[in-house]
Amino acid sequence: MTKKERNDILYYKDITAQKKKISFIVILTIIISIFVLQLSKSQKDFIYIVPKIKNFEILSSNIGKYTLKNLDDIVENPTVKQINILNGSIFYNVPNGEYLVEGSYLGDTDEVHLTKEKDWEKVYLNLEGVSFSQMEERFLNILTLCLIGFNIYLYMNTKQKLPKKNTLNFMFFLVTLKIFFGLRIDPSNNILIFIDFFITRLLLFMLIFYCLKNIFPKRFKKLKRVIFFILGFIYLYNLIIGLIICSPQVLVYFLNGHITFLKMLSFARKYIDLTRVLFFVFLITFMTYKNKIKKENILSWAVLWITYFILEFSKELFPKFENLGYFIDIMEIFCVYWVLVFYTFKIYSRNVLRTMLYSIVITLSYISLFYFKSISQSAIILGVFLLLDFYAVIINKIMAVENKPIEEIYNRLCLIDNIKDFEKFLSKELKKYLPLEDVFVKILINKKEIYDYVEENPQDTNIISSDMLKDKNYNYAYKIGFNKNKEIALIFIKEGDEPLTIGERNFLLDFSYKISNIINKLRLETLYKELK
Repeated sequence: MTKKERNDILYYKDITAQKKKISFIVILTIIISIFVLQLSKSQKDFIYIVPKIKNFEILSSNIGKYTLKNLDDIVENPTVKQINILNGSIFYNVPNGEYLVEGSYLGDTDEVHLTKEKDWEKVYLNLEGVSFSQMEERFLNILTLCLIGFNIYLYMNTKQKLPKKNTLNFMFFLVTLKIFFGLRIDPSNNILIFIDFFITRLLLFMLIFYCLKNIFPKRFKKLKRVIFFILGFIYLYNLIIGLIICSPQVLVYFLNGHITFLKMLSFARKYIDLTRVLFFVFLITFMTYKNKIKKENILSWAVLWITYFILEFSKELFPKFENLGYFIDIMEIFCVYWVLVFYTFKIYSRNVLRTMLYSIVITLSYISLFYFKSISQSAIILGVFLLLDFYAVIINKIMAVENKPIEEIYNRLCLIDNIKDFEKFLSKELKKYLPLEDVFVKILINKKEIYDYVEENPQDTNIISSDMLKDKNYNYAYKIGFNKNKEIALIFIKEGDEPLTIGERNFLLDFSYKISNIINKLRLETLYKELK
């Protein structure tokens, strides 16, 4: 059996194992869901109060204050209990009768007279918190649509470089849907609430698994197992919360018989969330490779990490800005997704990134101006633009190509007139200057030779991921083209325990462009000799 055949077998075994795991999780989810829903069917005598507050993440609890007055009985019923959950509140042990439901949030108040005749009732209160005129509502929706449009624009300009089989393509669809739910639409529709909840959790799980597979240090195997255990626990409590969204009877079931479990779930939701796991995965990865950061870039990285920290812990740092929490979550997911795209496939463009930063900050500035009702303060807009340019300079500095001896290697390569010697020398030089476990260089004499090394035509992709490579021992390959011929050589890269930095990867990309003319010259000379 050849090495290629062994790699193919291992690859398909890995795919099969992943499909089995996903199938097991889906079946387990269905079984648990049916079992819990059946157990909770008998729950009754409760009133579920839901405020119509727009742009709130479904799991934001303790939003507003609510009271329930029994109009039939002046004396308060001591058996009636209350708990705030999701973005509302539940009163349970409530018998049928006449009630007055009252709620207040950020100065807004609303009340509803209710005749409870069913086993349980759902009541909606019009509590806006921060009110907007009809024109402001439309403008805020237009800003969200602009963000969706810009997200699509970025994808259209990068999709040629994303392998078709890569999960980032599907994640783009989920990111777009997440932004769509940022529109100020009906917040009380259970179907929309559940779809938003499901999309957000699925997207975050996929981002975490993608990071663990592609950028997380390979040597931390035990730590990775701990992260998987935490993710399993998060999956469990998110499943329970999803069931509560579908049926509040599930919540009352746990209130009546499993209050300790419910308190554990609430604690876990507050402190062990998916975005926190994603934050610490990035942090561990960064701290592992921090020694590779150039001294002059330390401040730039510090600014980015402070920004990410503020986004992730904004609810704790700025509890009064609760109405911006949902939009901040959208921006955090949006930024993390595009960072992964730029980092994984090295398609960083300074102009595109600067345009993205301007669009994001302008959007945030207008949202903030409408939120604080201080649109007359034009100086804020000017300050935002200055801040934006500051960030653009910082990121450009971090993403700049490191000063490697490109010219020195290039000049020595010009002296080689044999393809085999060229391939060996280039492999040796790249391993000398970069921390790589293995490098394999292959010059393609005929265009069809590329199919000996890749599963399908990589089209305009400069970086070919391992999913498309026939030899799965390598992490990825750089495709070198010259003029209209887009496949004249391949450089296969196998990283060591420490993956390459952004500067090192950009060095490889720039170096590939630099030597394309030499490779093309060698190819033409070889073809000319064959014709003789």
